[in-house]
Amino acid sequence: MFAAIKEALGTSVYRIDNGKVLLKKNSTEKAREIFDGEYEGLKGIQATGTVRVPMPHLALDNPAGGAVLVMEYLNMQGLYQKSGQLGTQLARLHLHNLAARDEKVGGTVGKGSSSHVEQFGFSINTCCGYITQDNTWTDDWLPEE
Repeated sequence: MFAAIKEALGTSVYRIDNGKVLLKKNSTEKAREIFDGEYEGLKGIQATGTVRVPMPHLALDNPAGGAVLVMEYLNMQGLYQKSGQLGTQLARLHLHNLAARDEKVGGTVGKGSSSHVEQFGFSINTCCGYITQDNTWTDDWLPEE
């Protein structure tokens, strides 16, 4: 029964030398694009240090078709008591860029180094379900069409 559930969900957990990994599978044509975006998104969130996300290991083509995203397995059971903490962490995530800007302005002369970005966008297109989101860097939240 467990194998049938894992297959139906399209996920699998494997133990490797340094812990457990989750293999997230997708057999559609856009699978690699979806997983490349998810991989970079997880790395970006992780870089803020604001909220715990699975460490992404790699996205790769599946020889059987589609693609696979390999990431750290996190046990997501019993988290109800931490919902308030998660809310606070998500707020910090959304304020991270402003905090980086303020740190840059207050702590350096000239340009300095900072993770603050001045534009809207992302380093790679991502997907919302199967719909590709164009994340080209722009100066405005709603770029002209």
